[in-house]
Amino acid sequence: MKRFFIWLGVLLIVFAFVVLFTLIILPAVIPSFDSVPPLKATFQVLFCKTGETLHDSRATYNPSPGTTVTTVNVSCVDKEEHERDISGDVIGAGAVGYLVPFLVGLFMALLAGSREKVPKTSTPTYRPSVQAHRDPIPSSNADKEMAQLQHLESATARLKELKSALDSGLISQAEYDAKHKEILGDM
Repeated sequence: MKRFFIWLGVLLIVFAFVVLFTLIILPAVIPSFDSVPPLKATFQVLFCKTGETLHDSRATYNPSPGTTVTTVNVSCVDKEEHERDISGDVIGAGAVGYLVPFLVGLFMALLAGSREKVPKTSTPTYRPSVQAHRDPIPSSNADKEMAQLQHLESATARLKELKSALDSGLISQAEYDAKHKEILGDM
């Protein structure tokens, strides 16, 4: 389904460029609609009413030295020779016909392409003492350091339990001293 939306987005973008080329660029560069009959027929169907024919006129002028401006006026002419200017309609249709499919296609392709399925995993347990002491260690020493750190944490926890047992009266001072010495000897 993801690929479908990406391809649909790409097709909309291509369609947008076809509309831009057909309605805006091509009419500006051809000498006359009569030189490209399929384009003239397309414009006639899209913009002229039944019984009207497409007519284009071009004017060239020089507003300043070194520049030449050519204007293209497109109109529909009915049987009584009444001319209706459609230049604005053509520009509007070209702008909307380009922007809407282009933007929809772009966002569709981007959104479909950015959706990645992330596997759900269990929440990792946080061990602050292990995380706090982690420094960048070469991988050959990392396992040794981690094992030593875990052993130290285990010994610390056992010493705390031993002290708690002594304070609670569960063990005697002699038992505490013997076990304390044994734990420290293991380190």
